[in-house]
Amino acid sequence: MSDKQRKICFVGLYNEKNLGDPIIFDCTEWLYGKYVESGDFVSQRLYLDYIRKTYRPSIMRKVRNRAARIFNSGNSYSLSFEKLLFEKTREYFETYIKDFDLVVVVGGGIVKWTYQFFYTELTALLNAAESLNVPVVFNAVGVEGYSESDFKCQMLKQAMQLPALIHVSTRDDLETLAGKYYDGNPRRPVLRVSDPAVWVSEAYGIKKKDSRKIGVGVVRGGIFNDNAIDFGPVELLTLYKDVIRKLAEDGCDVEVFTNGLPYDNDFAGQVCASLAEEGISVCRRYPENTYELVDIISGYMAIVAARLHACIIAYSLDVPAVGLVWNDKLQLFGRNIHAEDNFIRHDDFSAANIVGQLYKAAAAGYDQAIKSEFRQTIIEDIMEIDRKTISMEMKEHIVIGGGRYDLFIY
Repeated sequence: MSDKQRKICFVGLYNEKNLGDPIIFDCTEWLYGKYVESGDFVSQRLYLDYIRKTYRPSIMRKVRNRAARIFNSGNSYSLSFEKLLFEKTREYFETYIKDFDLVVVVGGGIVKWTYQFFYTELTALLNAAESLNVPVVFNAVGVEGYSESDFKCQMLKQAMQLPALIHVSTRDDLETLAGKYYDGNPRRPVLRVSDPAVWVSEAYGIKKKDSRKIGVGVVRGGIFNDNAIDFGPVELLTLYKDVIRKLAEDGCDVEVFTNGLPYDNDFAGQVCASLAEEGISVCRRYPENTYELVDIISGYMAIVAARLHACIIAYSLDVPAVGLVWNDKLQLFGRNIHAEDNFIRHDDFSAANIVGQLYKAAAAGYDQAIKSEFRQTIIEDIMEIDRKTISMEMKEHIVIGGGRYDLFIY
């Protein structure tokens, strides 16, 4: 390896109110610091959708409104807005990544286009990296669907063919990633690994506490409807109340918690207020930072949760978890850890079923051999990326691509 200190830029969602995303960020940096050669590198953090959040209320809103007036067309408005967002985001990344040896997109559910929107940001990042000859890796990203006809999906697919993207790993849907985004013929390593947050216990130095308390992780009321599942806020409120009531009747000490999102906090407040009208008092915990969330979950014997990273944090801490599935990523996580029965779809929602499965999960715990092997996958992947990028640095002339192309041709 060369004597110069390496520079790695980490890109992700470290300011999100959903604390699972900054936990991914922290754990990825921790793993790189522990497992890249010597662990000696200079790092920088960049926020994936910084431009969208910074400029949308001002410049971009004006452009959007002007485009809508001129063209009187939703499509023209959307295209104009996305083109401006793309250009400004590319400029943002070009400014900050030009002196780095590697860019790591830290993970999270970002390969998607129908729910949250990162396709423009990822396209801009990969174009910036291509023009600057900086290699990029996608680290344990979530892959959420594919469409041959959707412009946004195809825009992201095109960007993911750029040679700057040298390595791609997913935490979940490898079949869609390799088979659809790469048409079954990826020209860079494409593989499945564990989410970095499976190491959060070690990264944060927090261990499971001796406790008999059950945690119920609450999400916002409309999350199932927003994911095309016919299970609305009223049904979800009733389900949470039924589960908590059943646990209380069984003599369990129950506590409600969230992953920190304000909408989740609001719905948790509604659940507790509704139970209070029945004379059932339930403590609720709203974490303000990542360490608080991990510490809260470490204080439970077992949890029921709908947020993926509540379940992943619990897994890291050896806290048994039952997941309420509103997105396939929860079911895929259950499959990856050989505990798919612990992740329940809406067709099977009932207090008796959920609580019964929770007791089974608490009694069984996790298979430690499977857990050890599964957690090792992210380490092996990071070490392989390290070897690959060191090899690239040792060559005198590496040309990744050095070009751009127009992604707004549809």
